[in-house]
Amino acid sequence: MSSSKIFAGSKLRRLRLKRELSQAAFADSLGISASYLNLMERDQRPLTAQVVLKLSAMEGVDIAELATSEAAHALLQPLREMVADPLLAGEVPPGNELGEALQAAPNFASASLKLYGAYRELQKRLSDAARGLPPQSREASLDEWLQQRGAEDIEGLAEDIHAELSPKDDIFAGLKARLRATAGVDTRIMPTTILGADRSRYDRHSQRLLISETLSFEARIEEAAHLLARLEGKALVEAATTKFSDKPEQQRHAKAILLNHLCLALRAPRGRFLAASEDLKLDLTALSKRFSISHGDVMQRLAHLRDDLACLAIDATGRILRHSGKLPFHMAKDEPLCAQLPLFDQGAGLHFAAFEFACAIATDGHVLFMPGAEFQKSVYSQNAMRRPLGATCRLCDESNCLKRSAASATRPAGLNDYIRGATDFEPI
Repeated sequence: MSSSKIFAGSKLRRLRLKRELSQAAFADSLGISASYLNLMERDQRPLTAQVVLKLSAMEGVDIAELATSEAAHALLQPLREMVADPLLAGEVPPGNELGEALQAAPNFASASLKLYGAYRELQKRLSDAARGLPPQSREASLDEWLQQRGAEDIEGLAEDIHAELSPKDDIFAGLKARLRATAGVDTRIMPTTILGADRSRYDRHSQRLLISETLSFEARIEEAAHLLARLEGKALVEAATTKFSDKPEQQRHAKAILLNHLCLALRAPRGRFLAASEDLKLDLTALSKRFSISHGDVMQRLAHLRDDLACLAIDATGRILRHSGKLPFHMAKDEPLCAQLPLFDQGAGLHFAAFEFACAIATDGHVLFMPGAEFQKSVYSQNAMRRPLGATCRLCDESNCLKRSAASATRPAGLNDYIRGATDFEPI
């Protein structure tokens, strides 16, 4: 029986970049040529037995993770969300069991997710019917496609463009020069009497990018980068979104998300950003200033480029709008974040809290999660607020939490007729 071939190009490339090695240096450590490594990173050749043995001897490399296909790997986070549902509380123990199940039976895992999705859809329809709302047809999930789709092409294009920018020490000047040289576009700062409430306007007839004078320097950089992404990433984005050609609204949404990703990658190119995050020990404020991007953009970039970090975008109530990366805990889908997070404290600015993991809260509605080992190496390890954080009230066993808004699914509610505990859910 012949063993299945392992194509793990994007994972192999991420491993090399994480170790900050060139293709030649990494190929030498694996005992192969740089040209053959290049073919493997582009999935034109499978991993050889020799390469697998060399990788297994490297510290921190999980061969099982490399052997898992990209399609199967994309199912891991949805599976975590499924087993975090209160309906399944205590059924699946923590650890590597989900990963092992996914490797052993990926088709069964995919079928289970479809069944769970139908269950959640039925719950939503029943809830809508109870509130007198009309039923809504379910569209194909754009978010699922975006999570499964790799970003290697976007990251590569951004790095190629950034490498050619000049001058190097002034990103805004470099972007303006690139727009002028490649597209004949001149950039002008214009008063509000002309632009009104618009942030920017691209005049295709006069080939001018008009940017509002009300924008900060960082926001002006973003507008220039966004137009450059639209012009030079057009072919890439068009090809990536052809599957939505019969659904124009979803296609426009997908294009916008990919362009925003390319725009951010242009301002904070992968190689430089990862090196800076190590040098600055995950100092979010310092990274924000170095690359002229917001705290939320820094968090989002870290989550996209580092497998050990995760980022959520949330609204003022804690409802999750979107997320990327692997969360350090199971979180039930459609459940709010723990009310113990500093997001709900009074005051503004960048907050940190520490538990088994650590999280940073930015005022623009982004949360960055990092494992304890990375947190201890960061600049924040000495001054973080320490508090008992839970995933959600329904999944949290913390007793006497004054911010509890629902009974834990893993133990009965108190609701004692004779004793009033710290909350309505204690004592049991």
